[in-house]
Amino acid sequence: MDYSKQIFRSHMVGKIINVPKPLTEPQEKMLADYLERSSGVGRTLTPKQDIVLTELKHKLNQSKKYSLSDGAKKTLRELMAFESRGVRLFMGSVQTKKGLLLEKEIRDVLSIEANDFLTECNERKANEWVTGITDFDVTNMDVVPDIKAAWSLLSFNNILEDKANELYLRQLDSYMDLYQKDKSLLIHVLLDTPVDLIERDIRNILNNPAYTTLSNELTDEGTEVMKSLIYNHTFTKKGIEDVINYAVRVHSDEYFEFNKTIFKDFKEKPLSERIHMIPHSFDKKRIEQRNECITLAREYMNTVKPINNFDINLLK
Repeated sequence: MDYSKQIFRSHMVGKIINVPKPLTEPQEKMLADYLERSSGVGRTLTPKQDIVLTELKHKLNQSKKYSLSDGAKKTLRELMAFESRGVRLFMGSVQTKKGLLLEKEIRDVLSIEANDFLTECNERKANEWVTGITDFDVTNMDVVPDIKAAWSLLSFNNILEDKANELYLRQLDSYMDLYQKDKSLLIHVLLDTPVDLIERDIRNILNNPAYTTLSNELTDEGTEVMKSLIYNHTFTKKGIEDVINYAVRVHSDEYFEFNKTIFKDFKEKPLSERIHMIPHSFDKKRIEQRNECITLAREYMNTVKPINNFDINLLK
């Protein structure tokens, strides 16, 4: 295959972007000082300072060169392996599945909060570098929103503590480029996790002798572990009812009582505390960085040729 014009999906393009690291401000000042002194201005450089100057020059040159990281090359090889089979690379996970299952619900929730009818986008865009489709129809919007369903309470709290995920911001860069918008909005939303996605964890607790008695009831510790699991994924009364009903349907009737009992102190978490928005603006330089890396990615994909070693004579 010829990958010279390979178009990358916006949601994965961040995985191949590796921006050269510039010199730090102290390094820039030191380099300027040492270059001046090496030209005969001021004190003569010592032998050690000469070595440092050489190293700083090298770092300066490297700070201008783009290269693919090992992780980016791995992503590209995986992409090529799937495309050789005529299918799109899709790395599914329960976290990804939650986002797909709740996409419409999140859009409806945000519509209510914004007092506006936010509709699904049906128009995929593409240019010579990337392709993508937004979560919302942004025809009459000034901003490109992108929703991310938080997996759990703990992961949502981490989002509040950490800086914005660069992979997500790179995705927004491409959306703004494709849809010709100057502003975007990364929206993390924490909704109840569908019970079937955490059923394996529920079952593991119920089947763990450390958490259950001989009469198949949860111990005090087992009850706390179960509550910790459910409260990490459930934030509404409806969510708790779904957990109870699921337990009744999947497990024996004896589990019905403990499910109702252990959740008696459950309190809903307001929706306003389960939405986190991160504004992000268009930056032409970031698009140029993306395009540089895509160019390198195309070259790499055209040069790397994984060939399996098969020689039947080796078996003889």
